[in-house]
Amino acid sequence: MLKQALYHDENCVRASLLEARLFLSIKQPRKALSALQTIEQQNPKFLSEALPFWHEAYQQLGDLPALRNQLTQLISRHPHLTSARIMLTHIVAELENNKAAQQMLYEQLHHHPSVEGLHTLIKLGENNQIALIPLIERITRTMVEKGDRYTCKNCGFSGKTMHWLCPGCASWGTVRPTEIHLTALEKLLDPPS
Repeated sequence: MLKQALYHDENCVRASLLEARLFLSIKQPRKALSALQTIEQQNPKFLSEALPFWHEAYQQLGDLPALRNQLTQLISRHPHLTSARIMLTHIVAELENNKAAQQMLYEQLHHHPSVEGLHTLIKLGENNQIALIPLIERITRTMVEKGDRYTCKNCGFSGKTMHWLCPGCASWGTVRPTEIHLTALEKLLDPPS
């Protein structure tokens, strides 16, 4: 069925994600990675949905350094992909240490600031540095939790879970992953009317 879906729509990200999940479930990580590689050409806006599968595939291969390289290349091609930057930060922390991960993320946030990146940076730090850190961490956590993760390009529907069929306009494949950037702060901080 997945082959038929891709035959009828070669840009069907959902089929590629399902194919990767299938290969991972039967412990064939290389085939899963092959399926995931197509998503960047199909629609790069869905790369954030592929990241957890990439992580699982490289874990099955026991090759987190290769995942680090993959994420570094991905970020160079898609510099605003905050979810990849955050995953890379966690991989660096696991392969090296929190200090190396903090330094890398700190440098990257100067060029591509994001609330989620700031939140991750604060969580990696020592909360006893100054009294302000817990407050900043609480504020950024609230903003990350309140932000919508998915938006329909057709009708503007937004929500926290992925819908292949938009609940707002009943269109297939129009809901896209979104990431919280600094431009969304005013909306998130405004009290509901």
